[in-house]
Amino acid sequence: MSLILVLILGVFQVSGQGTTISIVGSWYYKGDIEQGDKVGSLPECPDMIEFKSNGSYVVYNDCYGPDAKNPVVERGKWEVNKPLNKLILKERSFAINYTLYSSDKKIELDIIALNANTMKVRFGKEGVELYTKENK
Repeated sequence: MSLILVLILGVFQVSGQGTTISIVGSWYYKGDIEQGDKVGSLPECPDMIEFKSNGSYVVYNDCYGPDAKNPVVERGKWEVNKPLNKLILKERSFAINYTLYSSDKKIELDIIALNANTMKVRFGKEGVELYTKENK
């Protein structure tokens, strides 16, 4: 199970469409994208990433978070590199020995697709993962 991810403060310009999509908000991991753009089975303990407008983020996981009422497993800073379609998670700190993608202090996720409700990302050569945004 994996997940994502300032200077741009949460706004990512979707190239060619002229619309602005905000990455700020709560994004829930739904699974890996398999052949035919289908999502695999939902993991038992999915991550939720909250991207805040001040450039910080928090990763929550109900199974691995040390506090059942506030199951934070990771914190850090985030930014989007629009020209390269990258979501960058940096200054990462971990509450326990559970990490999202890697224990490196800085990682870059390829943004494969992004719209108002879904985000598809890939870390390195791993598979593409689907996140959906909570609409309040």
